[in-house]
Amino acid sequence: MTTPIPDDGIRRSKTGIPLPGPERPSRPDWALDETDLHKSMDAVPLFMSSLPEDAGDNPLIQALQDLAYDGTPEEVAENFKNQGNECFKQGKKFYKDALLFYTNGLEVFCNDDKLNETLYVNRAACNLHF
Repeated sequence: MTTPIPDDGIRRSKTGIPLPGPERPSRPDWALDETDLHKSMDAVPLFMSSLPEDAGDNPLIQALQDLAYDGTPEEVAENFKNQGNECFKQGKKFYKDALLFYTNGLEVFCNDDKLNETLYVNRAACNLHF
């Protein structure tokens, strides 16, 4: 069982005697704020939960959005199908997101009829569950 490190950074025994060993490491300047982690994560384009209004001006956000369409039309449609499936599995709250992913997959216009059929059926299932 490890002894937790208190705020002063010095590990102590149950009686309060300082224990040998590593002290609390200092946080590097680039580390995210641990007190409000969600706010810090929203500042990182890869982890944003919603896009800012100036998303079109941010090259990092544009690059991440372009990655969604990187590959052959079949690969892109398959990727959207998989993302839609993940949203659908998360429950009714995410059906709208799943519907958008399936629609994006159909808008790629891939030549795989089986994949297109799956996207249409999955999209219909989302509409039925609303």
